[in-house]
Amino acid sequence: MKKSSTNDIGCKSPGIFLIIVGLFFLFACTQPPRKGKVLHERVSEEQARPLSNLEDIQNAYAEIASELERGILDSSSFAYSCHDEKKGTISYFTARGQLRLIVHRYNEYDHYDAVDRYFVTDSMLFFVSSNSASWAFESGPEGSTRDNITERRTYLIDHQPVRCLEKKFVIRSQSIDNPSSETVPNNEVDCPPANEVMKLFQLLTKYRHKPTSGCLD
Repeated sequence: MKKSSTNDIGCKSPGIFLIIVGLFFLFACTQPPRKGKVLHERVSEEQARPLSNLEDIQNAYAEIASELERGILDSSSFAYSCHDEKKGTISYFTARGQLRLIVHRYNEYDHYDAVDRYFVTDSMLFFVSSNSASWAFESGPEGSTRDNITERRTYLIDHQPVRCLEKKFVIRSQSIDNPSSETVPNNEVDCPPANEVMKLFQLLTKYRHKPTSGCLD
């Protein structure tokens, strides 16, 4: 029997041709994804992986800090004043519409000011830093003042504080040997209740799309 040539399959045997074409498309559809796609999916899964330890928190913090330094985050902010007793500015930093950082700067009665920063990944709050200063006049040459500085750090996993650090020091206007934050050691302290931390965070997120010029409820 004469063997069929390639032309025979294409022209004289349309049924066989259709079967081969069908098998070709079936084979093509069942091929494994290209390496580029696999890599993209792996990166997405890693980014979405929940933070489970302090190292994860430190890495996520470093990533946001780098994004902020490189100026690649979108931002919006508004200022408010509560009966001229408490005034502040709240800034929101986002990446592709996802909240990454909230910075809250405020002061009360001109004798107290603070900056609170809330770091977020995958809509989860994972780290809070708070720097505050209260000042008062003290004995010495006229106009002598002292600033009482408090810095707090709160690490959270699944909305629960798991580690809290604090440092306190004093800066005097008449001193030439004031300490700096870098030279003051951290102290391990008891963490505040989770609902207390989350309440403040949720208060700020409340105004992200509905800013106010008055008091924060």
